[in-house]
Amino acid sequence: KIIFYPKVTDEELVELYNKAIALISPSLKEGFGLPPLEALACGTPVILSDIPVYREIYNDIAIFFDLNNDESFLFALEKLKNLNKDEFEDKRKEFIKKFDWNKTAEEIYKIIKDAV
Repeated sequence: KIIFYPKVTDEELVELYNKAIALISPSLKEGFGLPPLEALACGTPVILSDIPVYREIYNDIAIFFDLNNDESFLFALEKLKNLNKDEFEDKRKEFIKKFDWNKTAEEIYKIIKDAV
């Protein structure tokens, strides 16, 4: 069942991610693609179109599909159905660590310090 929510609060968004079976993002282009990261932070698997930015960021954690191939999307849904939840959770936790604000702040501080 697919439901469209035109406008939600941040709290409602977290609740929706938590209840979702998966986030599906059939984007042609993205700058960064924050919704997959938000979904993963909530423990929700992501099915993403196979575009360069998604591959660069989410290669180790996402299920990918070719936008121009219906069978590719069906295969992605099958992979989701057969997803090992324990393996996914372990990979998800490791993946999310890369986006910790404290770690990011330390890396930015180091870059600025080295530049000065």
